[in-house]
Amino acid sequence: MQFIFNGILLVTAIAIFFVFTKPQYTDNPDTSILVLQQTYEDLEQTRTDLSRLKTKLSSLENDRNAFTQQQLDRLERMLPEDVNPVLLIMELDTLAKTQSQSMSVKNIKFEPTKKTNQAATPGLVKDPYDTFALSFDVTGSYADFYSFMQEIEKGLRIVDIVSITVTANDKVDLYQYTVKAHTYSMK
Repeated sequence: MQFIFNGILLVTAIAIFFVFTKPQYTDNPDTSILVLQQTYEDLEQTRTDLSRLKTKLSSLENDRNAFTQQQLDRLERMLPEDVNPVLLIMELDTLAKTQSQSMSVKNIKFEPTKKTNQAATPGLVKDPYDTFALSFDVTGSYADFYSFMQEIEKGLRIVDIVSITVTANDKVDLYQYTVKAHTYSMK
C-alpha cells in the first residue's frame, strides 16, 4: 500500500512539474523565469553603466569648473560650435584695417560647410569638427599684407590659409591678394 501511495505522489509531482512549473520556467516569453532573470541582469548592467557615466560626468564637470570664464570664452572663440560668417569677416576686416587704413576685406565668398569624415568606414574615427571654407580679397603693400597674415596666425580663431594668389596693381607697391582659407567649428 505504501508503495502505491509513493508511486501516486511521484506521478503527481511529475505531473505538477510538467503542467505548472516547467511552463512557468521556460514557455511563457513574457513572464518565464529565464526571461525575468535575463531582464534583471540587463537592468543591473544598465544601473552599473549609469553609475559609471554619472561618475564620469561629475569628473568632467569638475574639470570644466576648473577653467575660468575667460578661458572658456577663449576656447569658444578658438573653436566655436558654429561659424558666424558675419562675425568672422568683421574680425578679418578689423585685422586688415589695423595693419593699414587702406586695407579692407572685399569680394567675400563662402563655400558650404564641409562635413568631415562622412564616409562611414568601419574603424575610422570621425572628426569632431566641421570645416568652413571662404575666400576674400585684400589690397595693400606686401609689408601690410605680411603683418595681416601674422595677425591672423596670432589670433585665437583657427584659420588655415589654403592658398594666396597675388595680382599686381596699377599703383606701385600695391597688390591684390586673393586668400582662400578654412576655419572650423565643433559638430
